[in-house]
Parts: sequence; C-alpha cells; structure tokens
Amino acid sequence: MRDFRILKGEVQFRANQVFMLVGFVSLALFNTGCAGLISASKSAPQSGNPTSPAVAMTAPSSGAVESGSVTISATVTDTVSVAGVQFQLDGTNVGSLLTASPYTYVWDTTKFTNGTHSLRARAKDANGNVGTSPAISVTVQNSTNPTSPTVSITAPGNGAKVSGTVTVSANASDKVAWRAYSFAWMEIMWARQILRHPTCIL
Repeated sequence: MRDFRILKGEVQFRANQVFMLVGFVSLALFNTGCAGLISASKSAPQSGNPTSPAVAMTAPSSGAVESGSVTISATVTDTVSVAGVQFQLDGTNVGSLLTASPYTYVWDTTKFTNGTHSLRARAKDANGNVGTSPAISVTVQNSTNPTSPTVSITAPGNGAKVSGTVTVSANASDKVAWRAYSFAWMEIMWARQILRHPTCIL
C-alpha cells in the first residue's frame, strides 16, 4: 500500500510517516490523521550590498556664477555596478537618466530665471540602493537685453577743424535704460595727435 495519495492538488501522507525531501520544498507535518502539505518554493535571493552609491558633483563649483550653456558633471563610486545617474535642478529632474560614465549634462541656463539655483545628482546601483550628492548653489546671470546701445557723435561734425575748447556731444539709445557713457576714447585719440604733432594745439 502506498504511504501517500494525491488529493485536490495536495500530497497527503499516512500518519506517522517521515520522509526526506530533496530540493527547495517545505513540508508541514501534522498530528495523526492530519495531512502534510508539500509546496514548491523558490530559493531566496542573496542579500545584496546595502551600501548606497557615493555621489559627488564635480562641475560647476558651488557658488559659481554662470550664463549660457554650462556643463554639469558628477562622479559615482560603488562596490557594484551603477544602474543610472539623474541630475536634479531645484529638486526637479533635468535631462535624461544617464546609464554610463561620464555622467555629464549640458544645462542651458537661458531657459531658467536669473538668480540662485540648486544642483545635485542622484545615483542608483544594481541592487536598488540610492545615493544623493550634496546640493551645490549656482547663480544664473544672463543678460536680459543682448542688444548693445546705439551711440553717435553729434558735435563736432565729422572732419571739422577745431581749436580751443570744444564741446563734444553724443546721442545714445537702447531698449533699456543705460547707466553712463564716456568720451575717454576721444581723449586718447587727441593725445595721440598731440604726440605726433607737438606744435598742434587743440
């Protein structure tokens, strides 16, 4: 007589029977008259490396003042492979996930407001551990008016002969308010003329 029978997907043993099972299975033995249930089980995954990746921002430097396109970069070290690195600006992801070194991203600062911004990098390794770099502070300072002022000399006239004290005047216009202008470059030109012609007095 068999010492076991299969009933509704379960393996039932006769009372007081002991069996050795080879493989990754679990056996529940009950009192006399009760059934034992055998169920297949998978081997548990090995415990991974609990250490998070070490992440550091390498560019730009903290406190830097930037404009235009800026390359930001970071380094990552870990005991296992790095799955990906994500840069963050003011806590929001920028650029795509980087899965291979070097970990760099070209940041177009013209698309962001002037002022102070926070940059950091987050890395995830093959075991799912996440590491974050200390945040660095960067100031964006782009020109709000890329057009140069328009300047023209109104007096004296071009080619005019002058002597004694001469009033020099100019007009300047721009899309925004301008702070100051100088005629220093004209003084330099006059000084050059005097050195070339010592007897000439303007």
